[in-house]
Amino acid sequence: MSLVASALGAAQALQAVPAAARDLNAGTRGQWTQFMFDAGHTGFNPNETVLSPGRVVGLHQLWDVSLGPAAEATQTSAPVIVDGVVYDAWGSNDVAAVRLSDRHVLWRRHFDAAVGSRPAVVNGVLYATVGSALYALRASTGSKVWSYDTRQDLYFTVPTAANGVVYLTTTNGVVYSFNGATGAKRWSRSVGGQLDSAPALGNGAIVVATNLPSGARVLALGRSSGHVLWTRDVPGTVWRGGPAVSRSTVYVGANANVSTLYALRLSDGKRLWSGPLGREMDTTPAVAGDTVIAATIDDGLRAFDARDGAVRWNATRGEFWASPVIADGVAYIVEDVGTLRALRASTGAVLWFVDQQEFGSAAMGTVAVLDGVVYSATPAGVLVAYGLGPR
Repeated sequence: MSLVASALGAAQALQAVPAAARDLNAGTRGQWTQFMFDAGHTGFNPNETVLSPGRVVGLHQLWDVSLGPAAEATQTSAPVIVDGVVYDAWGSNDVAAVRLSDRHVLWRRHFDAAVGSRPAVVNGVLYATVGSALYALRASTGSKVWSYDTRQDLYFTVPTAANGVVYLTTTNGVVYSFNGATGAKRWSRSVGGQLDSAPALGNGAIVVATNLPSGARVLALGRSSGHVLWTRDVPGTVWRGGPAVSRSTVYVGANANVSTLYALRLSDGKRLWSGPLGREMDTTPAVAGDTVIAATIDDGLRAFDARDGAVRWNATRGEFWASPVIADGVAYIVEDVGTLRALRASTGAVLWFVDQQEFGSAAMGTVAVLDGVVYSATPAGVLVAYGLGPR
């Protein structure tokens, strides 16, 4: 471990953030604004009260909407829902907005370059990567507000937004901070290596994981200036999924011969515990209270006690490229073959499942769960909703 700033200095920097700006995991009732629900990428919606473990068995398809021409893609979709509108990017070059009340496609925009399929929508602006650029689009119309060209491939990069600021990582090891309204660059910081995963926000810090020749390095940067608070080196690589930050802890999976889930203290990077996973983890873990659920490509799901890393359960062996999410005591995950499963988060017992292969391109995206409805999007451009109400 290399501490670039002292533990005391890092802790003081975190404590200096106003209390109103620190609670990044509470979310906004009635909204799922970005990949894995919140800026910490916890995948946990604490506001869901409809789809309890006892009621989720009654889920059925409510509707499906084709957003545009189908396209084959290797990226997983992750829809976001804000103010009664669901936004999705799919295939390779498209993004669209659908009004939930009548499933009317409000707008659709096609780009000449590849669009990252995990957008964020905050303060009326949609942020998405297009080729080497970060685009800000007006959420109501899809019109361009601003863009910034990083001159690096951003296909697997995920913008993260909170408190009027949007953060981005690039494959050449640079972390950016932009004014979300104007696109003005607040700061940029080269951390070296290759950043292949999403940044996550915690109290006063942005946490990223970069891949060096010697292994993965997890870093915490100050959100106001980008200065390095601490670094922690772990064996292996971190790819696609990236860290999750819940309260005072960072959770991140790294792939070596056997992948490992690490829990690091947010204030100084100290390793709290680590737990073995399967051969490869390319997803972000979901964190709800004292439960952490991680998905691997070849060894299914594994749940840990967030306090000490004790394994709670193993379930649903299969290949998972999508990240799990948790809402009202239920965990949701989509297998690479398209099966969407709902499991009891406390035990891993399967409560409900549905085969989505009919919607094409192996519906393997990360779902959103909001106000009693599960939203699943496919790389083929089909948005599907499951709920308890009438079809």
